Amino acid sequence: MRKIFTLSSLVIAALFLNATKSTAQITGFTQSFLVDSMSTQCNLPAPRMIQAHTAPQGTIPPGDSLTVYFNYGDASSDTFKVAALANTNVYAYHEYTFYGTFTTRVIFEAVTGAADTVYTLPRIVSDTCANVSGRLYVDNNNNCTYDAGDQPFAYHSVKVTNNTNMTVYYTTTDSLGNYNIDLPTGFTYDIEKASLWGGYAPSCPALGVQTVTVTGGPYTEDLAYQCVATTNIDVSVSGSAWSFRPGFSRLMYITANTDNGCNNANTTLTLTLDPQLSYTSTIWGPAPNTIAGNVLTWNLTDLNAWNSFNTQIYVYCDSGATVGDTLCNLVAIDSALGYHDSNMVNNTYDICAAVGNAYDPNNKEVMPKGAGTPGYIAAGTNLTYLINFQNTGNDTAINVTIKDTLDANVDINTLHFVSSSHPVTISILPGNIVVFRFDNIMLPDSGANQAASHGYVTYSVRAITNLQPLATIHNTASIYFDFNSPVTTNTTLNTIMPVSVQHVSGADINALVYPNPANDKVIVEVKGNFTLTLYDLLGRPIDIQNADDKAIINTAALPQGMYLLRLSNGRDEMTTRINIRH
Repeated sequence: MRKIFTLSSLVIAALFLNATKSTAQITGFTQSFLVDSMSTQCNLPAPRMIQAHTAPQGTIPPGDSLTVYFNYGDASSDTFKVAALANTNVYAYHEYTFYGTFTTRVIFEAVTGAADTVYTLPRIVSDTCANVSGRLYVDNNNNCTYDAGDQPFAYHSVKVTNNTNMTVYYTTTDSLGNYNIDLPTGFTYDIEKASLWGGYAPSCPALGVQTVTVTGGPYTEDLAYQCVATTNIDVSVSGSAWSFRPGFSRLMYITANTDNGCNNANTTLTLTLDPQLSYTSTIWGPAPNTIAGNVLTWNLTDLNAWNSFNTQIYVYCDSGATVGDTLCNLVAIDSALGYHDSNMVNNTYDICAAVGNAYDPNNKEVMPKGAGTPGYIAAGTNLTYLINFQNTGNDTAINVTIKDTLDANVDINTLHFVSSSHPVTISILPGNIVVFRFDNIMLPDSGANQAASHGYVTYSVRAITNLQPLATIHNTASIYFDFNSPVTTNTTLNTIMPVSVQHVSGADINALVYPNPANDKVIVEVKGNFTLTLYDLLGRPIDIQNADDKAIINTAALPQGMYLLRLSNGRDEMTTRINIRH
């Protein structure tokens, strides 16, 4: 009897486990997209690299997999079986060996049968191409001709759209504002500047788009612009520091810019250093005009989109600084004299970095870093990236090349070169790839000349405006010193802020509280050690916690309603409201 009962129990248990297991499965896919490296190709074989991304929905069982089918449109295909991850990426490489127009189809398929299909744009491999070139410039005398006194748009993006299949190509102007691109014949194309600074309007042609039907070629299509009057200049400031090391000097980068290329801004910028930091010297860019204690001041004249302010300084970290602490430095800029500033939020910026020991001088930084560990930002935020590099080898680097693949969640149309430590050539390749080439840089090694062994490049690009909450933006660069293997930087992270994230601050305390309203939990992030107390509206304490950086309040058993959350870090305290909904 005992054996029968045990067997029955096992059978029931097995059925229960199987039923439970069946609920853990992939039910669908979301955020499926492709990043395609291919644009116009005029030579065989024509290479194509495709990144396929998807996010499985439902519950991913341990060890589950996806099958990913690539059909390249030329009667060839590949099939990959990969581990199912919350964000799954698959890379495929293919070469076309004959001419034509090719669309790649990608199918993601789960073990459950759930599937999703996405397509690339059609790409042309043509045996008949023609050259289109031209110049982008500011036509100061309004004669629709580039001549003395006109200003070229150097290192700006040009967007070319095929009006038949809507394929979009990008190219970049050189230091003289010239662009050059080969296009398949037999199509009509629209050529335009990818994005336009404030203060400018197109003049020749009046709508800012050159339309050309490409047959034999070559073709020359210039784009001219003029200044327009304005009463508003948006000045902005940001900066970065990778880390601080007790008893050593470390680099700090500061940049200021405006959204206007025609009207100059005269203003003042100040940097207030943390008490444990002190100014040592300036590596690149202007030195401070005045230094009063830990406050550095620069008087900026003729600041505009062409002439941004960029400087890198050395700051010394006190030998008594505690490893693990975060030191913050406030950089602030006044509004432009005589102009209205419609956005005062970007007039101040906190440059914060941890106190640590050794660090990698070849790194990447993003400004703004965003709030909390996820780097929360709003959709449409303009992101400024700084790539630092240093020759830590044992001989001079003749050439340095940086390859940077932009995230699909940024708008490459808004790419803007800000500055670099040395003369640079910029190329935009298919697949959101930007290449910075420092030819003949002759960068000495750090053992021969520590100060001169550093270099940098900085650029900005805007996050896509209609990104969904919690969409992420990653960025990693590869740095090539001559023919050596690439040095891969760290990966930066920004996350589109959920609508329920609350950013609250006091005089000396900043916190993220989310989600709010909340259901089963509330997450609180405060840098460093802090104490939280949750009260009901009668003032009775419900939960008290002491935490470092992050705390989680379990609200699943709390009645619905409004509660008060008090936060304290020993220097300041603040109170905010929490709404509990079930």
